[in-house]
Amino acid sequence: TIQQALLHRLGVPFVKLRKLKARADVIASLDRAESLARSCAVLHETSAAVYLAMANPLDEQTVNDCRFRFQKKIEIVMADRADIAAFLLRHRKDATQGLTQDYFFA
Repeated sequence: TIQQALLHRLGVPFVKLRKLKARADVIASLDRAESLARSCAVLHETSAAVYLAMANPLDEQTVNDCRFRFQKKIEIVMADRADIAAFLLRHRKDATQGLTQDYFFA
């Protein structure tokens, strides 16, 4: 598709969030309402970078805001807007049940 060609050209990977798990505290590092409004979700955080799934990886305002908030490099992956919303909802439920799992990044 055109979208995939553009992402490939920009070097932005596309991920499907349906089966991914992440630590609830990492996801909560960005307010859920803000994440939904901006269609983004924090997937993983290291000492050097924050991995951010975005529906619109060209949203420079969100990237800059996250860079300022975390004071780290922002690594972007693209995900479907509906997948991001479902991911946030699923992990909110997991957090209320005390369930967390590490994301697959090393």
